[in-house]
Amino acid sequence: MGRRVLVHEWWNFWFRDRRITNGPTLAEFWGAPQDHQEIPLRILRSQKSPEAESYVSKTNSPRSML
Repeated sequence: MGRRVLVHEWWNFWFRDRRITNGPTLAEFWGAPQDHQEIPLRILRSQKSPEAESYVSKTNSPRSML
């Protein structure tokens, strides 16, 4: 990040951005964690989860190659 951008972001954070006291919490804003839905790009053989296995079987099927 450039120096001018950094100064601009700091200035806006401290003097221009307005925060409200009764706004949503961070958990309400982002929602529930979705770690259980994450499918890693590299699937390790020792970590066989049902989601990963179904994903691998779908992507390696001959129909998916069409």
